[in-house]
Amino acid sequence: MLTVKLNHNHGYKWFCQDEIYVKGYLFDNDNNLLENEKLVNYFLEVGSEEEFKDKLIEANGIFSVLIKRENILFIAVDRTRTFPIFYTVKDEKIYISDDTYYLQDKVKNHLDNDSSEEFLSTGYVTGKETLIKDIFQVQAGEYLIYKNKTIVNNFYFDYLTTKVSTLEYDFLKKDFIQILNNSIHRLIKLANGRKIVLPLSGGYDSRLIASLLKKHNYKNVLCFTYGSKESFEVSISKKVASELGFEWHFIEYNEETVPKDYPISKTFQEYYKFASNHVSIFLTQDYFAVKYLFDKEIIPSDSVIVPGHSGDFLGGSHLAKTEVANKQNLVNIILKKHYLLHESNNIMKNKILEYFKDSNKNEQFFYSLDENFNLKERQSKFIVNANRVYEYFGYQHSIPLWDSELIEFFRILPLEYKLNSYFFEKVIIEDIFEPLNIGYKKEGIKSNKLKSKVKNFIKKVIPSSLKKQILHKIHIDFNNFYLIHNPLQEELNSTYLITEINSLLSKWYLFKVKDEKNT
Repeated sequence: MLTVKLNHNHGYKWFCQDEIYVKGYLFDNDNNLLENEKLVNYFLEVGSEEEFKDKLIEANGIFSVLIKRENILFIAVDRTRTFPIFYTVKDEKIYISDDTYYLQDKVKNHLDNDSSEEFLSTGYVTGKETLIKDIFQVQAGEYLIYKNKTIVNNFYFDYLTTKVSTLEYDFLKKDFIQILNNSIHRLIKLANGRKIVLPLSGGYDSRLIASLLKKHNYKNVLCFTYGSKESFEVSISKKVASELGFEWHFIEYNEETVPKDYPISKTFQEYYKFASNHVSIFLTQDYFAVKYLFDKEIIPSDSVIVPGHSGDFLGGSHLAKTEVANKQNLVNIILKKHYLLHESNNIMKNKILEYFKDSNKNEQFFYSLDENFNLKERQSKFIVNANRVYEYFGYQHSIPLWDSELIEFFRILPLEYKLNSYFFEKVIIEDIFEPLNIGYKKEGIKSNKLKSKVKNFIKKVIPSSLKKQILHKIHIDFNNFYLIHNPLQEELNSTYLITEINSLLSKWYLFKVKDEKNT
């Protein structure tokens, strides 16, 4: 009565032994790197829910695991749902897969209307649902047990807190820097001499990883940036790589690297389905750069691609600047922050209320409920899910800024240190960047803040018929993303601003899903 079908072996491959399926890697409490057979052995003695949960809590890495026993099935994904797993039940038979297209072919279920509305608003489907009715996902930090035809779901990890650290700033700084060093040591152990490839932007997160690799004398590093030659991201990235002595490549987005007919190519068709899996919008920005590096054989096939996800989140950049004081306040903040792509309705509000129906029973800080939602939903299904582009082209990846030690450190960092990323940015600029002579400020921030104020004014005051015309004129496409944008909006026969790329992608993907069901 059980079918397990694991189709995706891009980059990280499924390894099966003794009826245990594993993918990815983890470090145990002794800092041993466990992959493949060693990762199977880590879970080998699991026979109960408590034993399974203990193993998951200890695990530090990116992984998914399925354990088949005679009368029980254990399933789990890591804290950020790096390798998604899905399931559905039909005719008393449970199907497990990493491929929702396979499950959809099996059960022939319809699109879920509420999930579709949410997808248009956020770019992903929250909770355990997907776009397809009765096809579900194992959520970030969650495990599933199937026994006696019954599914039990529980979280082994939440980013919630009822307490904060009482250490003074200097002690916190010392701990933070040590944890960063521990995290980069684990990355270096994973890479084991292989080329580490950094998508290096003008921001701080990817620069932090580059700095730590330099500090720890890892030389086999390649950095790349893409877009337009005039972009401030490109100029900062080039200066950082040069100062650190790392190889640097720039991929200009033009009609050659982003061909107008790319949406109908077999490669892109396969990629967007693999990356979205009826849950998330797919990443377009990195796609053409990684494809270029792959096609030109600039980076070896065994490279490890290391994006800077998501130090800014841990540091507090996503926190509301006003206090989250109660559940209604929390719901309104989440609606305003995450449901931006499409006008949300009462169904969305009710879903968020349901999401938090049992919240705060342990008197967690309301701001940590906000953070937990962000981590399990936006960070996992939008930010971390962007790594699908690296996997599709066969590369492994790692996220050192999601190391479990770092997550735990920032989980209990006092709120006043999180707001405006005060602590995170102060430490990495003063103690890491400036000694390496790469303390460049993130250019464009002031102008972006001014633009945001202007845009908000326009949205409130200017008649709807004129809004798009004015907004289109004040936005500068720094990276030639119109080349990505235009073929998709032409297919939809709709007009979107360059800044509305996520709205466009959610609308386009839903259009393709509906079209597939009708053919």
